[in-house]
Amino acid sequence: MRIVFDKNVPVFVRRFLCQHEVHSFVDMQWHPQLENGDLLRAAEAAGFDVLITSDQNIRYQQNLTGRALVLVVLGSNIWPVVRAHGEAIAIQVDQGEAGKLWLRRNAAAAEAPEGQRSHVRILGNT
Repeated sequence: MRIVFDKNVPVFVRRFLCQHEVHSFVDMQWHPQLENGDLLRAAEAAGFDVLITSDQNIRYQQNLTGRALVLVVLGSNIWPVVRAHGEAIAIQVDQGEAGKLWLRRNAAAAEAPEGQRSHVRILGNT
């Protein structure tokens, strides 16, 4: 799969995706002001299969219906937090469906007490 990271994703996330072709926002030399809708269109036009972002609001701002991309939204962009969830990120990249969103609601959910865990789930376009 071809994967691109939004500008807010730690570049070390690429360590979890060794079997894929991974590019960063900077690698692509996209304009720094490129935002959500334009970013999704640019990623699709460049032939990417997956966009990984830490932008929690993208799910409210963009309709993913008809999109060719899998969108993976991380719960944090802080590397020590993200690093603990590498396996989950890799699984969601591999199992994601185009036009759907995977949101890690609480990047520290695995460490939370049982009754306080957030759910990791595939969210549709609602």
